[in-house]
Amino acid sequence: MRCRVYLLSLLSCPALFLAGASRAEEPLSPSSEQQKRATALVRQLAERSYRVRERAVRELLTMGLAARKAVEDGTKDKDPEVRKRCLDLLPDILQAEFRAKLEAFRADKDGKKQHDLPGWKLYREIVGNDREARAFFADLCWQNAAIMELLDKEPAQAGAAVANRCEQLQALLRTPQSGRLPSLRPVDLAPLFLVLSQPRTGTTSTVTYQLTNLFYQPGIRELLTAKGSTPFKKLVLAWMSRQPEDHTLGHILSTASNLNMPEVVEVAEKVVRSKTTGAQGHAHGMVILGKSGGKKHIELFESFLEDKGNVSSFGIGNNLRGSTEVRDVALAMLVHVTGQKHTDYDFTFSRETGYSLLFNAPFLGFTTPEERAAAFAKWQQWKARQPKPEKPKK
Repeated sequence: MRCRVYLLSLLSCPALFLAGASRAEEPLSPSSEQQKRATALVRQLAERSYRVRERAVRELLTMGLAARKAVEDGTKDKDPEVRKRCLDLLPDILQAEFRAKLEAFRADKDGKKQHDLPGWKLYREIVGNDREARAFFADLCWQNAAIMELLDKEPAQAGAAVANRCEQLQALLRTPQSGRLPSLRPVDLAPLFLVLSQPRTGTTSTVTYQLTNLFYQPGIRELLTAKGSTPFKKLVLAWMSRQPEDHTLGHILSTASNLNMPEVVEVAEKVVRSKTTGAQGHAHGMVILGKSGGKKHIELFESFLEDKGNVSSFGIGNNLRGSTEVRDVALAMLVHVTGQKHTDYDFTFSRETGYSLLFNAPFLGFTTPEERAAAFAKWQQWKARQPKPEKPKK
């Protein structure tokens, strides 16, 4: 097996190539003569002579799309040999149809025509319709036709297929062939994030953790942390912001923060401002905003100073224990962006470890309720000493 991994290619069995292809971009209809010839060739599949049957198969394949209707009808023929041969032929003919649709898509470089390639509607919503976006989608669709077809027709099956592929990929990373890690290409990984950006596909925390582990792989990390927007990065960011589970959202934001992804600040702000976000998302999102030096977010942080949502219990070293609430994270970020010292507020993490845990949301709490109350009282005292902003002149 080659070390280079082409993600989801294992899922791309020919029978899935647009088995229910829609007709909005149909190639030209075959002529009546072609239809008659294809029908005659399908009948020859029942001939006793093996040579005649094989010759008919070869000619039907050569006819390609012109033979589609005759072959589809042949899959319901009374003769079992005809049915079998037509069922074997149909995937190749459908694949030829898919190629024709994809070639039409590639030729439409300015995106002026309507196309119904599988997954295009969701992809366009996330990535856009410019030339770079279209070129990447064409490559993505060609490499992963089966999973894209499932995404449109059976989203839950697409989600299950992605989960299975993640398991295979993790196995390859654990035991690389010939001692070398597989090379991961954006065009292979992109369908994973596209599929899981669709809520109906469903997902598990295991899949989320497996995908975030890929962020640390050579090549992928460089792509995600580089400046500038790319179709691949847009798909990853959309997947991040569409997480349905609070704990997985927190994990993803934490991973992106550790990698210093430039665009994650915008995602974090949306997450923090969302009223549907849970404690984990709010906590990790505020850490990202605070880490980015966000004095402009002071009022946003202050709006969480009464949020007692549970983030985590923690242990530091052998002796320090405590718990973290959303309001604790908000206060820690306020102390940071206003240039104060966390030791003055007696945050547990500041006692022995200095600031090594400052941007790690689960550890930004207190050992006792009394210490927490004293810290919040200190913030109010500090705030009261600050000069009042001047009122705008009338």
